[in-house]
Amino acid sequence: MTAKIELGLPALRGSTTRDPARPDDPRLIDGFGRVATDLRISLTDRCNLRCTYCMPAEGLEWMDRAEQLTDDELVRLIGIAVRDLGVHELRFT
Repeated sequence: MTAKIELGLPALRGSTTRDPARPDDPRLIDGFGRVATDLRISLTDRCNLRCTYCMPAEGLEWMDRAEQLTDDELVRLIGIAVRDLGVHELRFT
């Protein structure tokens, strides 16, 4: 059984409020102190491979297209990850 770890939301630069639980390091850091330098992005929720790291054995309900990120939103988030969070490798699945 895997323990659920709350990562919280990243703070925007220049924001006056800061989550005290977030480390001073702006990079993506997990609960074990490891720095994430790669980002896996799933382009669809309709994959049938059922990889254990992203899809539970019982599956998930498919999302409506309106609920999924647009191309512009995806590009913006990738830009933030690369520019501000130390990500330097992207994997699209």
